[in-house]
Amino acid sequence: MRRDILAHEEFEQLSMVITRLEEVRQCRDSATVLSVIKAAEESASVLTVPRPLPAMRELVETLVVAFGVAMAFRAYFFQPFKIPTGSMQPTLFGHHSVAHDQPSIFDRLPLKPLKWLATGEWYHEVTAAEAGSVTVYTDRARAPGYVFVNLRGKAHRIPQDALDRGEIKIPQREPAGMADSGDRRIRTLARGYARAGDRIWSGYVTAGDHVFVNRMKWYFFPPRRGQIMVFATDGINGLAPGEHYIKRLSGLPGETIGFDPPYLTVDGLPLTEPHTIRRVALKEPAWPDGPHYPGYAYTGYAVIPEQQPGAGPLRCPLGLTGDTLTLGEDEFLALGDNTGNSYDGRFWGPVTRRRLLGPASCVYWPWSPRWGRVD
Repeated sequence: MRRDILAHEEFEQLSMVITRLEEVRQCRDSATVLSVIKAAEESASVLTVPRPLPAMRELVETLVVAFGVAMAFRAYFFQPFKIPTGSMQPTLFGHHSVAHDQPSIFDRLPLKPLKWLATGEWYHEVTAAEAGSVTVYTDRARAPGYVFVNLRGKAHRIPQDALDRGEIKIPQREPAGMADSGDRRIRTLARGYARAGDRIWSGYVTAGDHVFVNRMKWYFFPPRRGQIMVFATDGINGLAPGEHYIKRLSGLPGETIGFDPPYLTVDGLPLTEPHTIRRVALKEPAWPDGPHYPGYAYTGYAVIPEQQPGAGPLRCPLGLTGDTLTLGEDEFLALGDNTGNSYDGRFWGPVTRRRLLGPASCVYWPWSPRWGRVD
């Protein structure tokens, strides 16, 4: 095996030993056999390459193999995906919050990390340690679904729904003014001035649902209306490349899509099937005894609200009542279940087949009523 790296003399010596071993195989003299075996062991020792830290090398090799298997499984079978925002509520939840004044015994060390592993909940307080300015802003690139509360240069992340419900208390609130950054994805929402000890917000921050995406299914079966789809944003006008979005597959190739609130229309007719589309239109619970879209002004399927970009002269594909969008032979329309709080195909149009990754199959973390299979 190592003959290509052996010196000529070493190789000749080993060849002689091998020949000698063959000759003594039939010999009944044990002393001669043992002496030849000893000589063979000494000659073979030149083949041994020292392996420093053998235990560490074995561990690293095992981890490399395990990582390779995991990456292959992720690339070809089931890919994990995190829900960042509330656009798919109540089917899937993004980062969300529940205001609460005091932590429980389970929100203190050493139980706090264990509670987070089981439920995804983490108690968080935002209190001004010193008097100073307060700025609330969003940064969609860094943290979709969150707002940042900046206290004297220190930024705290809080789920967007806490601001929507008016739970973030900003003392001596002033008009937001202009954002310091020229990036259109960063937007200042509010400013103020806090005194030392002022509590801006406290409560539970719950991680968004983590789902597995079936990367194989659409190789064998065509995408169906009503499935929850994950797709890449590359090449979609109005979306930053290199990201992944999750929405519900609502329009199929060749169809003309419109809105007759609260219904989605296909070729002019209200759509009531499959049940996942009907559920969104009629605002039905996503699971038995489930809540009806808490914390969101849900209105079923609708065009873009007039106060949002898209209803003016530079309109989006589905920006006004009466707008329709005809999909091409290789195009699909993606809409969020919570259309009042969803940046979806109404704004930026269809998604091509090559951008689709696969349907979401199940929620694997955290534990909640949504855990398990999703539809």
